[in-house]
Formats: sequence, structure tokens, C-alpha cells
Amino acid sequence: MAIAILDGAEAFLPDCVEITILGIPSAFYQALFPDHVIKYTHPLIAR
Repeated sequence: MAIAILDGAEAFLPDCVEITILGIPSAFYQALFPDHVIKYTHPLIAR
């Protein structure tokens, strides 16, 4: 797993922070973000 935290305060807004996490197992991602999984697996239905 890899984690990156980018501070965008100088380029964007003072409170702008981006967090990227790579390598989350599918089952764990599905448990944390069930709505995202539905939108990605059924893009036309979820809109």
C-alpha cells in the first residue's frame, strides 16, 4: 500500500489537501465506500 499527502495551499486554496491511497484491497474498499462501488459498477443507473 502507498499513501501520499499533497498540500495544495500555495497552488489552490489555503485548506486544500489531497490524500491518495493506492493498494486498498477490493473487499476493504467496498466496505468503506459502497456508494462509490455502485456508481462505478453501474454508471448509468446511479445517476
